[in-house]
Amino acid sequence: YSMLKIIERFNYKNSDLIITQSEESKSYISKIFPKKNINVFYNVPRSNFHEKTLNKNANLNLIYAGLLGHAQNLLETCKMIDFDNSNIIFKIYGEGSQKKEIINYIKENNISNIKINDFITRESLNRTLMESDIGLVQLKKKIHGALPSKLFHYLNYNLPILYIGEGEAADIIKDNSYGWTFKNNDYDGVNKLINNLNTDRAPLSICMTNIKNNFKLKFNYDLQYQNFSSKIKL
Repeated sequence: YSMLKIIERFNYKNSDLIITQSEESKSYISKIFPKKNINVFYNVPRSNFHEKTLNKNANLNLIYAGLLGHAQNLLETCKMIDFDNSNIIFKIYGEGSQKKEIINYIKENNISNIKINDFITRESLNRTLMESDIGLVQLKKKIHGALPSKLFHYLNYNLPILYIGEGEAADIIKDNSYGWTFKNNDYDGVNKLINNLNTDRAPLSICMTNIKNNFKLKFNYDLQYQNFSSKIKL
């Protein structure tokens, strides 16, 4: 670890331009080298925004696509969300160290509301996002500077976000009213939200309108690139 810290400082010290994917990382590096040219380039999609209408069907579709590891700890979420008393269908796509445990938990408890799948192509995933109502982003173990890129991917498909965890992703969602954020162990709050959405879809509609109105204005790839280009000193 000490050797890695030396390499880290060497790299920062000898860089003319530093690019990070989060403000949290920028702040960390700035404290070490306050005079360095450090820029944030969010990992935002280059594709067009995909607008959709509010789902008025009986069931709501919650989607998670990504790693199924211990940092995400999706197993705990499967156990703690009250699927028996909700009309939420939870679709999971991905691979990771917890996948077998999640599959076993679903089978042992005969839970029909959770559907777990392998990784699918980007095209298939995008079609699934268009059919979904809420995107789950979860980082149960805080990783300093981490900003899950799936957050921007979901938002580009007009998906309100259910975020469990802390960090910059939670701040982006709260500051822009893109969805709902909960601390790592606040499953009472998560279940209360789901129960409310069972009977009242208005909060979903409000989030979708907020995403439609300002996501591409604030997190636009071309704008990101222009800001980045303007700070390159030739």
